Amino acid sequence: MKYVYCLTFALLFLCNPTDAQTRRDKSISSIHQYMAQIETYIEDMEKNLLPAGMNDSDPRVVKQRAESDSIYALRKKIILISQEIKPPLALPERAREYYVKGVTLLEDPATKEYNDVIGDLEAANSIAPWWTDDYKQLGKVYEIIRDYKSAIESFQLYLLSNPEAKEARDVQDEIYIIEAKMKAKE
Repeated sequence: MKYVYCLTFALLFLCNPTDAQTRRDKSISSIHQYMAQIETYIEDMEKNLLPAGMNDSDPRVVKQRAESDSIYALRKKIILISQEIKPPLALPERAREYYVKGVTLLEDPATKEYNDVIGDLEAANSIAPWWTDDYKQLGKVYEIIRDYKSAIESFQLYLLSNPEAKEARDVQDEIYIIEAKMKAKE
């Protein structure tokens, strides 16, 4: 009789979706929800592009800064959830395409305007916000154009998504360098 119970339990376990698969499905669903929220924030920010040199206390500037902070927080959530998913999420080919285009422009010495670089890297990030390499390249671009807050956030997301990276120490040091630049600028 003991064997019948064991066999019944084994069959139930094999026939029902595993807890791991259920957790994976829920995690992927959460990632999709967060990505949709990010897309909404980005669309709102693009509709309300603000002219350069606006006063920091202007309500439109404050709103846009809050949306940017929300996008950063959502990306952190996506990274943390994606790290728990086994097997890891695949990298969509379209994200890879945007990434390669952005890095190619970044490494081209003739590049003087970085809007296209940022556009390509952000497009890759919108498709696959769990992807490590994109954050590091975004950090480099933002540092070049002296958007130090975005550079630090991108480098922090890189470290969060890949804490064991060979260059983690160099990236953390780069954050310290940027913070020093920000402090000197004040």
